[in-house]
Amino acid sequence: MKFNFFKYTVTFTWVLVVFYWAIYTNIPKRSIEYVVKTLPLILLGIWIIESIFKKLSRKN
Repeated sequence: MKFNFFKYTVTFTWVLVVFYWAIYTNIPKRSIEYVVKTLPLILLGIWIIESIFKKLSRKN
């Protein structure tokens, strides 16, 4: 249970960081468009993190 909680906390924090980075590094008027464009990259990053945690959990 603790491991799953840690995994989801890290994933959620990472998504928040990427989301705020996408907003604050661009012009406010185009921030929504920029987030929509970076959404596939965010999902890819989540998938990579999930696969890394699955490999770590298999070793333990």
